[in-house]
Amino acid sequence: MPEHAHHADVVIVGAGAAGLSAAHRLTSAGVTTVVLEAAPCVGGRMSTEKVDGFRLDRIGQLLTTSYPELRRTPGLGSLVLRPFAPGILVHSDGRHHRAAERLPARSARGALTTARALASAPLAPLTARTPART
Repeated sequence: MPEHAHHADVVIVGAGAAGLSAAHRLTSAGVTTVVLEAAPCVGGRMSTEKVDGFRLDRIGQLLTTSYPELRRTPGLGSLVLRPFAPGILVHSDGRHHRAAERLPARSARGALTTARALASAPLAPLTARTPART
């Protein structure tokens, strides 16, 4: 057996929100787990990237009022779920610019509407008053 082999009751593939939540629940119940992740960091489809001075949050799924079962997830009992307005909101130069989305975002026209809204928003880099996310 290789030196780096581990024994675990459960092997979890993926260190995204679901994999980490599963590992937390299982280890809380006394089950030994190993989490495998191919990417260099945890988070799965959730990450924050800096592009031209803006921080872009990438998410796999929005957490909205459609998911009340989230309140049962350890550590999320005080999570405030709220409905989201359609479209995008760009924060720039101390102002907010909303581009409402009337077309489905997954359609070609919907994607172009979103891209045009982003392109026409005022451009200014984020300042130090915005806390960094890790």
